[in-house]
Amino acid sequence: MKETGQDSGRASGGNAAERYESYFVPAIGAPIADDFIAVAAPRESERVLDVACGTGVVARLASRSVGSAGAVAGLDVNPDMLAVARKTTPPGTSVDWYEASADAMPFPDESFDAVLCQMGLQFMSDREASLRDMRRGIGI
Repeated sequence: MKETGQDSGRASGGNAAERYESYFVPAIGAPIADDFIAVAAPRESERVLDVACGTGVVARLASRSVGSAGAVAGLDVNPDMLAVARKTTPPGTSVDWYEASADAMPFPDESFDAVLCQMGLQFMSDREASLRDMRRGIGI
């Protein structure tokens, strides 16, 4: 019997966000995030925003880099992704999670030293507005 809809999610290990974290992140997302953080090189005490953070792999890595003197925020439109991000954030890791669109971010101008976005731009309906708001976040 072929499963569809909600039943297929349960049969394969949870909702889409949980499956993303279980299957995509270890195989593809985390290795790319490691390289991305190495290139972006967030520094101790910086304020970093991860746009379209999904389940938070980049935000968690950035939090390690900025340490306790820094601050990391993860932003995503999908509440299920954010629920998994909150659940998988290790103790002692400080990330503030926000549910919002990249083209209408709930932050004042120049709130961050760096804005990161790994693979999220492809899903944004208004990429130009999203990029404009990301630039606003760092004062460019």
